[in-house]
Amino acid sequence: MSPSHYLNYYYPITLYPQAEGGYTVAIADLPRCISLGNTLEEAVANIQDAKAAWIETA
Repeated sequence: MSPSHYLNYYYPITLYPQAEGGYTVAIADLPRCISLGNTLEEAVANIQDAKAAWIETA
């Protein structure tokens, strides 16, 4: 299967609000797939980019 096939899989994300503002977001099913964002929307968009990069290099 091509890497793009795995982009369509559902990967639950976990959001962690930061005390100083913003969010850390992670995909537990993809080790060390973590990103940040100043808003929820930005954090979710950033983790989608991180997921794509993780899958392409796996």
